[in-house]
Amino acid sequence: MTKVVVKEYRGPKRLTLTKERTREFDQELRRVKRASPRGKARPYGIAPDCEVMVTSATGKKTVYQLYGRSVLIDKRSGASWQFYFGLLLLKWLQI
Repeated sequence: MTKVVVKEYRGPKRLTLTKERTREFDQELRRVKRASPRGKARPYGIAPDCEVMVTSATGKKTVYQLYGRSVLIDKRSGASWQFYFGLLLLKWLQI
């Protein structure tokens, strides 16, 4: 089972998504990643809103950063996607 943890970048808030929310996150992430990435540019001088850590059932960890509430960037590769599900993540995190 996939585990998704959303952590506020500037503070102590942390949220582990429930099964239902994790399933919704996975569906949206798969849909978004089918499209080609927007690019590999990282915002210069802007701190991310939050960090999203995804641990797959096999134990593989992937860390994403969410900028501007709707731009998801893979921390390792730098690939970015429009990710409007980020609005929900931040609402659930209550930033």
